[in-house]
Amino acid sequence: YAYDDGDRLLSIERKPTDTGRKLGVTAEKLEFAYDPLGRLTTETTPQGALAYDYDPLSNLTTLTLPTGQHLNHLYYGSGHLHQLNLDGQLISDMERDDLHREIYRTQGKLTSCFGYDSMGRKAWQYATTLPAEKLSQIQNPLIKPERYVEHAYNPIHRRYEYDPAGELSRTLDKLRGETQYEYEANGQLLARNTGRVVDGEEFRYDAAANRLNFNTSRFDHVKDNRLKQWANHEYKYDAWGNLI
Repeated sequence: YAYDDGDRLLSIERKPTDTGRKLGVTAEKLEFAYDPLGRLTTETTPQGALAYDYDPLSNLTTLTLPTGQHLNHLYYGSGHLHQLNLDGQLISDMERDDLHREIYRTQGKLTSCFGYDSMGRKAWQYATTLPAEKLSQIQNPLIKPERYVEHAYNPIHRRYEYDPAGELSRTLDKLRGETQYEYEANGQLLARNTGRVVDGEEFRYDAAANRLNFNTSRFDHVKDNRLKQWANHEYKYDAWGNLI
């Protein structure tokens, strides 16, 4: 990784090891450029370049693909995204409530729906084959949201539950089943339990809240507050603490 004087990422270079080359991994370099406001303007790869254009509020308006096609982002108000289209061909429409929270999103023949609790947290979401205009006609505020979420029309649905501290405590997913989350008193995630041995995760931290490997002594700490190793990954930094 290389950075400029403003601490902005300029390039990422991949250099394969001998083993990597034998496996077909090749050298590759990604380069990034920015405008005077620090916004990313181009991202160049061996396969081509991406170009980014923004409105006066710094909302991304157009992403130009290496093929020359334009992925357009349409907004309303101070920057609430309401449509994505590729050279005018609709990809996705978003509908929002009075608080500008996304409640519907079209994705081809699927419509994703989102609901929130009284604290503004996501309470449920589902994808349905019914179009958004039909959903607005059949939904009744007197009917419990669970009736909509788990309707037969919905191939995918999920509900969220929170503990008294506001942390996500459980998700109920049609495809993945139930997942439970455990936290320390300071809010650090301790475990993610799915009921399946291969999918569960547990986490440990030092006194500075750095994650530790489970084969590390509980008295160890991360020197300089920089993670050097996690699981099978190793990390190196420059003198300013940037990941290289």
